[in-house]
Amino acid sequence: MTKKTTKKTKPKKTATKKAAKNISSKKSPTRKAPKKKTTTKKTGRPTKYKKEFADELIAFYDGDPYEDVKINHYKKGEISWTDTKRMPAKLPTMVEFARHIGVGLRTCFDWLDSEHSSYQKEFSRAYTRLAKKAQKNFLIQNGLQGLYNPVFAKFVAINISDMIDKKDHNLSNDPENPVKWVVEVVDNADNTNTPET
Repeated sequence: MTKKTTKKTKPKKTATKKAAKNISSKKSPTRKAPKKKTTTKKTGRPTKYKKEFADELIAFYDGDPYEDVKINHYKKGEISWTDTKRMPAKLPTMVEFARHIGVGLRTCFDWLDSEHSSYQKEFSRAYTRLAKKAQKNFLIQNGLQGLYNPVFAKFVAINISDMIDKKDHNLSNDPENPVKWVVEVVDNADNTNTPET
């Protein structure tokens, strides 16, 4: 019989937790990956903006501020006379325009905001240069003709246009326009309430 000889192999050493920490904390030299060509892709939902919106905005705001409406007056079932009454047109606003083109109001204001990612320069120019002036013209024309309540017309004009209610309160230290103060000194010693004898 022949004897089989077997070699004894040493069991593999396993790293202890402490040794594993030391190994993982050492930085191994990293190889830089070659730069890939990057293309900028816009992420997120595509914009709803269309180039014709700038022209639509101008046309929407640039309507007639009022219209003359014929009113029939009847007597015994027949038209006895016709009167014409001037009625104000609906004041164009961004809320109405957004509804007209089918987008949200916030979307329209994002197109106007130069710091927003969906800013539209042409739309912003159309709004600031033309639409706001047309809106101001609506207020002026209808206000001068008495078609709006004066108090409410003033409130709207101050809040949506560049008009202001100016009150001159000059309290500055301007040497050419000094503020004058009048001080009156009253001596109570002479004004006694004793009756004369």
